[in-house]
Amino acid sequence: MIQWIPPNMIDYVFTAKIKQTSAGSYNHELKVEYFAIGEEVDGDNYILLDRQRDVFTPTHENKRSHAFSGNPVLCYAYNDFYSDRRGKK
Repeated sequence: MIQWIPPNMIDYVFTAKIKQTSAGSYNHELKVEYFAIGEEVDGDNYILLDRQRDVFTPTHENKRSHAFSGNPVLCYAYNDFYSDRRGKK
């Protein structure tokens, strides 16, 4: 009899952080986009887990920095009948 093993599930929240490092002021709007790409565990496949866009202007009030996050992304890993580990990392 083969016993079923429940998958390991983890929620990830991806965040992009941007900070101006130059001393001068930059009063223009910046469009920021990030891509979170996951790799299959013990495999060679990739998947787009999250993609977010945001807009901000670096100012003295926001310390010339900005951070934004996406929604939680559920990733899982499980063992198949032959004990090969599969999932996303």
